[in-house]
Amino acid sequence: AEVAVDGFFLLSGYLIVKSWDSAPHILPFMSKRILRIYPGFIVASLICALVVGPLGAEPVAYFFQLDPSRVVYGILRLWGPLVPPVFAGQPHPSVNGAMWTIPFEFACYLSVLVLGLSHLVKHREGWLVITAGIFAAVICQKLGFQPSLFGYSFNLEHPLLRLGSFFYTGGSYYLLRDRISFRPRVAQVFGVVVFIAMFNSASAEPVLAVL
Repeated sequence: AEVAVDGFFLLSGYLIVKSWDSAPHILPFMSKRILRIYPGFIVASLICALVVGPLGAEPVAYFFQLDPSRVVYGILRLWGPLVPPVFAGQPHPSVNGAMWTIPFEFACYLSVLVLGLSHLVKHREGWLVITAGIFAAVICQKLGFQPSLFGYSFNLEHPLLRLGSFFYTGGSYYLLRDRISFRPRVAQVFGVVVFIAMFNSASAEPVLAVL
């Protein structure tokens, strides 16, 4: 499941940066992003709240506790459906645990907009510096290093850092597409390295993203 999510953010970074590069304007970019996310998210949330939720709880009590305003609030914030407790006693007592990545995906969209307006998407060196910084934070977290500045400790365990490292790597692949060529022998070597790295939690994701 984690590899699938990582792969999704990797591909998304490539395609979203390409989208901005093709049409670097706020309204077309954001309209595409909103239409990409919200219609499906609304439908999925309503199905979870009105169909799946009652199946995982006692229906009468469930609908008595269901707060439509919270459901709408969750949809607007791109959170998983805010419904009464369901699937009690299960390992993942959530009506749809897979939706947790959506707000982070949208946050990555907004970051492309900000960097695009700052012209850092066109200047790929700046994009690469940011990507390297995100990777440095991820590696510090995996090695157990907790940096601090003026007494403030940074939360390096935030999911956005890990997912953002894949998103920004995907964007880097797009920006460097003129310098990257597919070489079968190199791909085979990288494939072996990735396979070996998968057996170590500290190296698995950074190696997967880069190679």
